[in-house]
Amino acid sequence: MSVDPPDEEPPPPREDSYGASVSPALERQDPATKTIPRSNGEGGGDKSYLMPRERNNLEVAGSGLLRIPMLRPRDFAGITPTEIEYVVDKVVPRGNVTVAFATGGTGKTTMAFQLQAAMAAGTEWLGLKVAKGRSIGFYSELNENEVHLKYLQAVEGMLGPNREHWEGLDEAMRFFPCIDAGEDLHLFEVVSDFGNKWIQSTPRFDWIASEITKANADLCILDSAYDFFGDLPELVRSSVAHFLGGLHRLASSTGCAIVLWGHPSQRGMSEGHGYAGSTAWHDKPRSRIYMKREIDEITNKPSAVGVFQHMKSSWGPEIPDFNFSWDHEKKIFVRLVGNDNQDLFLEILEAMEADDAPPSPSINAKNYVIKAVVEHPLNNYRGKREMQDTQARNLYTKLIAQGHLKIGEIKGKNRIMRPAVLLVKKDTQEGYLDLS
Repeated sequence: MSVDPPDEEPPPPREDSYGASVSPALERQDPATKTIPRSNGEGGGDKSYLMPRERNNLEVAGSGLLRIPMLRPRDFAGITPTEIEYVVDKVVPRGNVTVAFATGGTGKTTMAFQLQAAMAAGTEWLGLKVAKGRSIGFYSELNENEVHLKYLQAVEGMLGPNREHWEGLDEAMRFFPCIDAGEDLHLFEVVSDFGNKWIQSTPRFDWIASEITKANADLCILDSAYDFFGDLPELVRSSVAHFLGGLHRLASSTGCAIVLWGHPSQRGMSEGHGYAGSTAWHDKPRSRIYMKREIDEITNKPSAVGVFQHMKSSWGPEIPDFNFSWDHEKKIFVRLVGNDNQDLFLEILEAMEADDAPPSPSINAKNYVIKAVVEHPLNNYRGKREMQDTQARNLYTKLIAQGHLKIGEIKGKNRIMRPAVLLVKKDTQEGYLDLS
């Protein structure tokens, strides 16, 4: 496997006092604080994830095993642990791996460029706060010209066309178009020797680690997962765990947040969990995102509205789902806020009540509220549905939680009481509550 050498040779690993290999990133630590120094304060972010402590020598002589420190409560005396820091508020933790899968055509690569631009400027990404800092992106599906186009699209949309606002981007953003690398992008490989097999990192992994270190990056984008995952079997839990574990060690040793972008399997899409193959794609990362655009059943094409789902967070509750859409003027993806399709949702429910046919909250009912709203004639505009299943479900959950909808009972045609979803109106003549 041939790999082009980096522009600057990274320092070779050294051995610590116990004989264990120490990465170049850890070599940069201040020995007093165990903190990796920043070149300046722009990146923000305390990387003091390693606490100063005495390590026990657990190696069995001649075993070659990497020593693992033993901690006791007394080792924590006088030490305040560092709170988990996020580069994207409550979604992308620093020094950890986040897996972000998206269905084809959702715009994951454009989203990744927008995230890099947001970090460079310290602005929001899809309505989420982003820490200002440096980012580095490895794009396996793009050539140099395509990277240039994506960069211009993201930066102009996020920062505006005035190039005076683009100052400092050269230091804050780095891109690597990797389309010509092919199999050279594999970060791990299976090695076989006399019937024994094991997984080991490749020179490309070391090269990416050195580029993250040189850039002093706060965020690393790896797009797309299948090119970096290589020939490892994605259905085998241990292989996926080894791959993500290697990325996690890299993120932890550099303090960089790594976001691995990819596509779900057909089963992942049909079952709604949004990953591919082994459940380790969900279990191993500290945070996981799933983005999709619903398929319009009339046109059989992706709808205009996408759904952002925070499927996992190891350090706190997941953020609520939200919708996003393409802004044709700015040419970027934007978060949908306010009353997007809420008025339509309420109009449909009001029409159902007027027909004495309010929908049912029971998912097994023929007139289940989500199905009834999505399939209602008022939701059909020029042969295309304005509202898809996921958005209707999000609105239903929100309106129930806010008390604008309630579950009541009405008499059915057979005079038997049945549950129904009903509108909650004000006592005054002003109409419905403000839902913004």
